[in-house]
Amino acid sequence: MMKKIMMMISAAYLMMACDYNSKKEVQDAKMMAIDSMRMESKITEAKKEVIDSMNLESKIESAKQFTRDSLKESRKLTYYAAHKISKSKPDRYVSSNPAKATNLPIVAAPAKKKRKISRPVEGALIGAGVGAISGAIINKSNRGKGAIIGGVIGAGVGAGTGVIIDNKKKNKGH
Repeated sequence: MMKKIMMMISAAYLMMACDYNSKKEVQDAKMMAIDSMRMESKITEAKKEVIDSMNLESKIESAKQFTRDSLKESRKLTYYAAHKISKSKPDRYVSSNPAKATNLPIVAAPAKKKRKISRPVEGALIGAGVGAISGAIINKSNRGKGAIIGGVIGAGVGAGTGVIIDNKKKNKGH
């Protein structure tokens, strides 16, 4: 009888031990699955961040190209306007020696108006405006942030362009 009781206790112990091991294995498997899903989520999030940064870089590059194109256009317009004005200056027709009689009337050269704003400041203001508009258009998720970033970049580019134009004018003697 004692043998039967010992066998029953041993069998019950073995069953409980096996059941405990299988529960532990199931828990471990569940934890591994959860960890795997967390890693998958982190990988997906990292991929999305990379894609977002690439999209932002692309938008920045297109804004830079837009600025370059508008600067080229502005330079063309400035050149054509300056060229047209220099051809139509009335002081070309004014005689340097009024004693010589000509059929043309003597006209005093118009007094040059002093610029009230320097070219770098003017360039910075124009660049800031264009940059702010471009930044707000490009960054659709946060237009205020895009406008600020675009305005700062545009102001820098505009000021630099103003300095370059000033230096070129000084070198030409204008």
